[in-house]
Amino acid sequence: MNGREPARPSKPALSDPHAADEAGDRPPGAPRSAIAAIVCFYLLGAIVPNVLALSLGDALHRDVFTPWMPWLILGETAVIVATTAGLGAGKRIAVRVFYGLAWPIAGLYFPLLAINLLMALGLAPGDQANGHDAVVTAVIMGVALPCPILLVRALLSVRWLNPNSRPHEWEPSARSERG
Repeated sequence: MNGREPARPSKPALSDPHAADEAGDRPPGAPRSAIAAIVCFYLLGAIVPNVLALSLGDALHRDVFTPWMPWLILGETAVIVATTAGLGAGKRIAVRVFYGLAWPIAGLYFPLLAINLLMALGLAPGDQANGHDAVVTAVIMGVALPCPILLVRALLSVRWLNPNSRPHEWEPSARSERG
């Protein structure tokens, strides 16, 4: 041994009672209180990036984002589906991605709603030829109005959605509640 300590394993053994503290993975299945936030994440994750791109295009009086919209839609769909699948499996990286994306998505919602309402009313600079797009966008965003509120409430109160929380703080999953 030459006075050296034996090498420590980089990951804790599965039989270690503190392994869950280190690994950070949650039990499979989100708690009931997180499911509404995940659904809102789906909806807002599909609306906000597209509305942001279209609003910027209208404000710049240029159609610069339209050729890239299929790629934007494909990319956001891939991120949302992968994140949701990871959340269902309880993976910590998915919780980190969800937590990291949910705050900006919820934060951009209300400014984008206000900009589109102003564009729809003709009070903001924008491409007047696309004014009907602003009306449709404002209506779609108005329907999704409860989502950022529910999402932020869940991010603040549901410990399972916080990537820095510990296992003893987590709510039971909906799968375990069913039995």
